[in-house]
This record gives sequence, C-alpha cells and structure tokens, in this order.
Amino acid sequence: MRKTNLTLCAPDREKSCFACCPPIRPAGYEHIQYMPILKREFRENTLSFKKGDRQVLPITGFSCWALGYLDKGCRRIGCLLHPVQNQGIDLRFRVAYDEKCSRESCPESVTFSGLRDDAKRFWLHLADGLDSFAYSSRIENPLFTIMAWGTDLLDLVARVEGYRRYEREVFFGEYCFFEPTGTPRPHAYLAKRLVSEENVQLLKKPAFREELLRFSRSLTSWMIKASVEFSGETAVHRLPLDRDFLDFLRLSAKITKINKEDAFGLKALADEELDRFRRAL
Repeated sequence: MRKTNLTLCAPDREKSCFACCPPIRPAGYEHIQYMPILKREFRENTLSFKKGDRQVLPITGFSCWALGYLDKGCRRIGCLLHPVQNQGIDLRFRVAYDEKCSRESCPESVTFSGLRDDAKRFWLHLADGLDSFAYSSRIENPLFTIMAWGTDLLDLVARVEGYRRYEREVFFGEYCFFEPTGTPRPHAYLAKRLVSEENVQLLKKPAFREELLRFSRSLTSWMIKASVEFSGETAVHRLPLDRDFLDFLRLSAKITKINKEDAFGLKALADEELDRFRRAL
C-alpha cells in the first residue's frame, strides 16, 4: 500500500490542529473559548511575518507571535516558522524556545502516526465539518479521546468496518464504547487484550464499557495491594514491556517504580485475569 503524509495535525486543506502551540498552556485551556480575540491575533501575526523580519523574539505568556494562518483563505492555523511553510528551512529557533517546538508531539498524534493509512482516513471522518478551532479543541474534536484507545484497537475497528466512511452521529450510535467521555488511556491495554475480530461486537454493547471499567478498578485494586511489597528503583516507563501495559501500571495502579521481574510477574497475572474475564463475557 502506498504510504502518505497524512497527519493528525494537518489532515486536509480545510483545517489543522494548533492545540499545542505554544507548547505551554494552563490546564484546561481551550483556544475555542477565545476565538474572536485569537482570530484577530492570528491575522496580525500573519501580516507581521510576511514583512520578512528575521529577528529572534522569545515567546511570552500563552501567546506565540509565530502562530498564524497558513493559507489565503484563513482556514488552516499553525506555525509560520515550520519548515513545511518555508521551503524546508526550519525557522522555529526564532521563538527562542529551545528545541521544544520541533521536538514534541502530543500522544494523540503519536498514536495516529502508528495507524494504517486506511485506518487514518477512517477515523478522520469523525472530524468532518470541523474548522481549525473546533478541530483543535479537546471538547469538540472526538479524536482526542478516541486516539487514547491505542493503535491496536483502532486499526481493528477500521479493518472490520472495511474502512468505510461513517457519519459522526451514526458511528457513535453504533459504537457507544467510543463515546468521547472519560480517560481511556489507563484502560487501553485491557481493551486491546479483550477485543478481537471474533468479538468486536462487544464495542457496540451498551454495557461493555462499564463492565470493562469495573474490571479495571478491580484489577487495579489488586495491583495496588500487591505493589506494597515491591521496592523497585526502575521508572515504569523505561521497562521493556508493552507501552499500554506500562500506562496501566502508571495511570491506574499509580506504580511509578518497579523491578523488571516484578513488572513481568504483574503482567503475567494481569493477563491471566484478562483471559478469565474474556471467557466470561
């Protein structure tokens, strides 16, 4: 299959995501709440940038002078210093923000990049009709929540559905499991272990998500009790284990340090419990 350059931050010519620009925001910040002010600011930034000034101007506060409109129609919003906008030349050093602007990607973008190209298109249809402000909003754009379920589950659903185009309302009417509520990331490992092509219909069962969350709480409680005896010094995220499982340890059981042997033991026991739960579904 031919590879494309399809990305979560720039899916088409009608919209883009600028949620992480600049790279420090107060908790819960939403661009969409300040849309009139920001539209004026983006116009001013774009006009100023076109004048050709090349000096270094550090970012101050929560506003970046290099965030502006990327097209004449003022539909896409993003970094005016990005190499894609400047014939391959990276000008992001001009915001004096070390290498953070060019180094970091949001977790959702990382997950999206791991999907098959057909699956990327499948999920992007859920954002059809959103403009750049709505697409950059964690409240308005359902993909921010859905991507937290991980590539395995998302690739599976897209494949089972033949990569067909879903209207947003129709999809959530069928796949109630993916309603963009809560925080899926701590439970992604459990979901991908429980759901396969043979039982994917579980995701259309209204009660399944709550059943999964109850099981997750039970398993988490057991792991917390077991971890009292551990005295590990290795940070969980550095262990050579499934990343989704490590997220379960960190985000659900709140285990941040553990020996490799203990972590492998916990995973083996968790997988046994998952097998029992799956047989009971």
